[in-house]
Amino acid sequence: MEALNRTSIFCIGEMTAKTAKEAGLKVSAVSEVSTMDDLMDTMLHWLKASQAASELSPSNLN
Repeated sequence: MEALNRTSIFCIGEMTAKTAKEAGLKVSAVSEVSTMDDLMDTMLHWLKASQAASELSPSNLN
């Protein structure tokens, strides 16, 4: 379970996210529409936001 805590978890809808959370998983993002296309868009949006946030972290501003 420790390895899963260091893993980004994406869910294809609210019901899947609820089930994952009930299992003790930390959900990174949930697609708004339950389709593979929207899940991929959600993952890409999350990745871009994460990269932008890490570029702004104090350790990278020096």
